[in-house]
Amino acid sequence: MKTPACYSLVEMPQVPLASLTRERQEILKALLGFLAREGRFPRGQELAQSMGLTPDSTWYRLRALTREGIVSRERGVYTLTERGLAVAKALGSTVWKDDEEVGTALRLLGYGSAPEDGR
Repeated sequence: MKTPACYSLVEMPQVPLASLTRERQEILKALLGFLAREGRFPRGQELAQSMGLTPDSTWYRLRALTREGIVSRERGVYTLTERGLAVAKALGSTVWKDDEEVGTALRLLGYGSAPEDGR
């Protein structure tokens, strides 16, 4: 697999992006979208409602991201871990680079949405 030109090997997330199934990417993107709209991280129930999924389906997907070390849960609120921030930054500057909500969430987290931003 080729490394995108905008990343050095040091900056690449430690979670292989290939391990993020479409469903896991959707829940991660929804989490970032919620952050962009509400200015805070969501509870599982709130994320389920915003995605139109059942709480069980949402919990299953969030649990998978938790096992991969991408999100963590504290007092019912799901947040991104350092690894999750790296994955969100990688996807936000490549696959989701044209998504305004993802860009807003990354700026709230202290990252620019463009790869040349360098933050």
